[in-house]
Amino acid sequence: MEAAIVISLAMTVSLGTLQLGLMGWTKAGLQATAAITARCVGIGSIACTGANTGAAFAVTTSKRFLGSASTAISASNVTVTTATTCASAPGHYVKVAITSNLWLTKDLWTNSSFLGTVLPKAITVTACYVTAIT
Repeated sequence: MEAAIVISLAMTVSLGTLQLGLMGWTKAGLQATAAITARCVGIGSIACTGANTGAAFAVTTSKRFLGSASTAISASNVTVTTATTCASAPGHYVKVAITSNLWLTKDLWTNSSFLGTVLPKAITVTACYVTAIT
């Protein structure tokens, strides 16, 4: 009987640690995607201009970090803003913001009364790339 209690607690802690690790991995992949997209748009690369929008580039890039079958983001989850400021720093920037709630949609814990209130409802990352210094 004691073994059943200890094993169930150990499994809960192990799976919780795994879930938090996956959340961190997803956030790191999205942050890298935002930074690469901001740079791509900022330098005016052909991969991010014209018919190939920055949002489409971000979706493609996210698959490199999160897996080729990943549906973590769509173009509607990506906001690309040009000629803007970034964290009150001087200059003009390209700013890319990505929001994703993929890890929550498949998470069994979001229905939990405690973890559903503690964990964030979405992962949001932002990256800037300087285009002109004023």
